[in-house]
Amino acid sequence: MTVKNRTPDKSIIITDLELRLLSINRSALDLFDLTEGYLAEMTIHDLLINYGLKPDELTIALDLDDNQENYSFRFDMVLESSEKNLDIEIEVLYNFAGKKTGYSMRLAEVFKPDMVNKIKNTALSEHNRFVTVMDSLNAIVYVTDMNTDEILFTNKKVRDIFGDVIGQTCWKVLQTEQTGPCSFCTNHKLLDSTGKPVESIVWEFQNTNDERWYQCKDQAIIWPDGRLVRIEIATDITERKMAEDDLRLEKRRLNDILTATNVGTWEWNIQTGELVLNQRWVEMLGYTLEELSPISINTWSEFAHPEDLLKANELLKKHFNQTLEYYDCEVRMKHRNGNWVWVLDRGKVLSWSTEGKPLLMYGTHLEITNRKNTEISLRRSEEKSFALLNATTDIALLIDKSGLIISANTAAAEYFNSTPQDLLGKLPFNFDFDPAVKNFRLKKLREVVSSKKPARFDDVSGTSFFNTSLYPILDNSGEVSLIALFARDVSRKMLDINKIEMREKYLTGLNKSAQILLRFTFQIPFQEFLDCIGPAANASRTYLFMNHTGVNGESLMSQKAEWCAEGIPPEIDNLVLQNLSYDQWLPRWMDILEKGELVNGRVADFPESERAVLEPQGILAILIIPILIEGDFVGFMGYDNCISDREWDSVEQTFLRTAANNLAQAIRRSKAEATVRSSLKEKELLLREIHHRVKNNMQVVTSLLNLQARKMTEGEALDAIRESQRRISTISQVHEALYLSNDLSRISMDKYLTGVLSQIVSLYLDSEDKNTVRWSVNASNITLPITDAIPVGLIANELVTNAFKHAFPDEQLGFVRIFMREASNGMIELIVADDGGGILTSTDLNSAKTLGLQIVNNLVKVQLGGTITIDSLVGLVFRIMFKPSC
Repeated sequence: MTVKNRTPDKSIIITDLELRLLSINRSALDLFDLTEGYLAEMTIHDLLINYGLKPDELTIALDLDDNQENYSFRFDMVLESSEKNLDIEIEVLYNFAGKKTGYSMRLAEVFKPDMVNKIKNTALSEHNRFVTVMDSLNAIVYVTDMNTDEILFTNKKVRDIFGDVIGQTCWKVLQTEQTGPCSFCTNHKLLDSTGKPVESIVWEFQNTNDERWYQCKDQAIIWPDGRLVRIEIATDITERKMAEDDLRLEKRRLNDILTATNVGTWEWNIQTGELVLNQRWVEMLGYTLEELSPISINTWSEFAHPEDLLKANELLKKHFNQTLEYYDCEVRMKHRNGNWVWVLDRGKVLSWSTEGKPLLMYGTHLEITNRKNTEISLRRSEEKSFALLNATTDIALLIDKSGLIISANTAAAEYFNSTPQDLLGKLPFNFDFDPAVKNFRLKKLREVVSSKKPARFDDVSGTSFFNTSLYPILDNSGEVSLIALFARDVSRKMLDINKIEMREKYLTGLNKSAQILLRFTFQIPFQEFLDCIGPAANASRTYLFMNHTGVNGESLMSQKAEWCAEGIPPEIDNLVLQNLSYDQWLPRWMDILEKGELVNGRVADFPESERAVLEPQGILAILIIPILIEGDFVGFMGYDNCISDREWDSVEQTFLRTAANNLAQAIRRSKAEATVRSSLKEKELLLREIHHRVKNNMQVVTSLLNLQARKMTEGEALDAIRESQRRISTISQVHEALYLSNDLSRISMDKYLTGVLSQIVSLYLDSEDKNTVRWSVNASNITLPITDAIPVGLIANELVTNAFKHAFPDEQLGFVRIFMREASNGMIELIVADDGGGILTSTDLNSAKTLGLQIVNNLVKVQLGGTITIDSLVGLVFRIMFKPSC
């Protein structure tokens, strides 16, 4: 133990002469890690024993010469956990009488001499580590002397921005336009009243140099050289501040929106029960925030309707369990005036603990009293309406704009095999599996919502047919809020309509095919016939086979014509279906069809030999109808179904039998027509021969008259013979025309009258005189039977002959014409005219004296049954009107 003088220390202890503790300052308490109340009845030995000081060592020190007022001693006893020694400086205390009363002790911890280098090395290592850590921070870090503001240390961030500023004054370098220490400097806040460092201070400011925002953490620490310094760590928070500004702006906008929409807001600390409400929340209940203070979650519970509170708590539990993403509940709350106010309460937990417990929840209150009252009234009205609708068999649904059912009558529930309650929230348009039907219904729904007008349409669901109507229900603002759907089952009616349409389809096909068969009698157009029957028969393929006998007397069939539906491959060129043997492939068909019975059924049920012929053609069901002519089986009409194995019902079979019977009658008529045509051809040949012989006989008579005329001199007798020759020639030309014509029943009057007129011209005009009288015939497209043609020819012969004899004397120029046309009422008009100077003494042919005019009058009235008029203003014009025989 050594004793030495020491510089006074701040850790001071006062004891009495027995070394009991009388007073101890704060520094001494901190040295021994004690509280002041713990010192009662303690002695200095109790404190120093932890440093290994023995009581007798202290006693020896205190027993030194009493004249020595100040002395100290040091001992090297060290705790295992400490590398320090304890220095104690002792001073004797006296009272005013000079009597010794106690001791004053100053204590200090000092390192051992051999630990100094170690501490220095450790300090250097710690300093390097400190610099490395500070340089790695993405923040400004610097240290300044708290008295001089001298910069003692900067990290890399500061060096990169400001350069080397060690030794300079912080407010001159790090800020701009500063004439003294910064007004916002925190030095005075970092030490307590005793000058000791306090906890760090965190604050924010905008740097005047770069105008960026920083979050600063300042703290007073002891620098390695023992002085107090301020260390500041400044993190750039400019982006955060900008985000906060945006957030504040957004919050202000949100508050403006909340104010404008009149929405109440609430913030609930679920763990503490604290509830923060805005003014609108309490205004809904007729209060102010001050009147309801203090506000907690109990405030909500007190005003909520008990029934709704239970419902809200259930929904909150589901939300807290994260079963529901949002809490959403309609609640009644008690108003100050005693009424219940309906509120739409919505919210969501936005803060959760690490254990998954809800911490903070935010939400809104929106008053919906008017809407709820409207809904209640509407629901009551709906209940009355649906009470009436439940009495009907029509489906009645109330759906929202998206199509979801919100109400359904009993008929709808029965149709969907459900209950009205189970239908709620479902989409009726999804009950049908056909996407085209669903899309069609949704399209109609959207049209009603957009146009606000009703829509009616025919609908189908599976095998059922409906007449469906959609009626929009408008809210107070005129927008569509709901749609009423009504659907009437018309399946039976549609079935009847389908039968009627099928019947009309068959009748149309039969009618068209019958007209085709009637239009052709000699050669039957089988393909045109099938083109009419096929589409009407609901068949994939329709065809005709005719029977014939093979060289060995075998019964064969061959395909003559075929019609195929779209997408069905034809078999008309299939050689297997030509000269197909009944006995080899279809033996039972011959027995069935000869009796007039049908082959009808699914091919899968047919014998193997028949399937071998039918299945390669893709036939699933088949109908075969025999063609019978006077009991003889001559062929059959076939109908294939290649889409399904659906068979033809009895009604369809009846129609298709009719088609086969019509074809059989047409074939019979065709054969009969062929026989008649053969007979007519023979008769036609005979008739032509008769006309030829009549013409020849008339030529013989003409030749005899020529012989007679040669022996006669000029005079009346010779004129009479020549006129008779002309009349016989006129009749002969009719028979010659019929002999040369393709039609033995009618004569072309244009050619016939031209021949008559040419013969008269050649008789009266020689080659030199032919230019004196011109002539023309115009009877285009007029044909007459022989009974009318001969009288017309004789009339023309007499009148033209009369014109040549009397109209143009002394080689006078003139014109003779014959005109014939169809007049009205089926009459024929014949005009024979000349422009000569012939004059009739009378226009009444009944009093005519010449034989020629008497013959004309007789032919017109008796033979033709017509009339004749005469115009003699310019030449003579004979106009004859008569009705042809046929």
